[in-house]
Amino acid sequence: MRKLTDLPQWLSPLIDRWADKHRSTPDVVFVSKQLTRQKALTETTADVVLQWAATHPEDVDIPWRLQGIATGLDRYPGLASRLLRSVEVYLDAVEHATVRVNGHGELDCLIQLLCRCHALRCGLAGARLDDIILRWLAHPAGLNPNCPNSFHFSEAARRAQSLVWAGRFTHQGALDVLTRLRIWIPRWRVTEPNIHLRDVALRETAALLAALTARQRRGS
Repeated sequence: MRKLTDLPQWLSPLIDRWADKHRSTPDVVFVSKQLTRQKALTETTADVVLQWAATHPEDVDIPWRLQGIATGLDRYPGLASRLLRSVEVYLDAVEHATVRVNGHGELDCLIQLLCRCHALRCGLAGARLDDIILRWLAHPAGLNPNCPNSFHFSEAARRAQSLVWAGRFTHQGALDVLTRLRIWIPRWRVTEPNIHLRDVALRETAALLAALTARQRRGS
């Protein structure tokens, strides 16, 4: 449970063998949670987490656990489809729930980490992530102003902007999403050197919102 600064090379294979052997036990749930917090998941332990998520789709810890896999996905891109499926199933389970969903911005953080993954930027995986982002933006608990410390959501905001530009929303829907983003972005609790990312995201959102508002006025 202590923060690891230098994971010994001999430890990861030992953990992998243990986790693979104890997949169906309660112990592995605790260990995988700590490995996720340490950002020390391997492909084997990430596979164990995905197997757990598939059998516990409504567990409140799913966004936290999947963050660890998203952080390391570019090291094991073969898990991309299963990771996306886990997110999709989780959203199915909480689509109409607001209690205990994203209370600490954990779902927002997961979306941001997914948007950072090179493996999810284009192709079928990219299209599936776009659909996930649309569902995230439609969820009443999305864009929680209770943002975590020292964390920014610039890639997630940019991906949302691109969906607006690509016409994935009705005109009013686009205005609503951009308005919510404009309110949410100043709540990011960023520090140097990421303050400029927040400021750029806010300027881009405001500019796109102004352009759509002007288009609406010309149309009327």
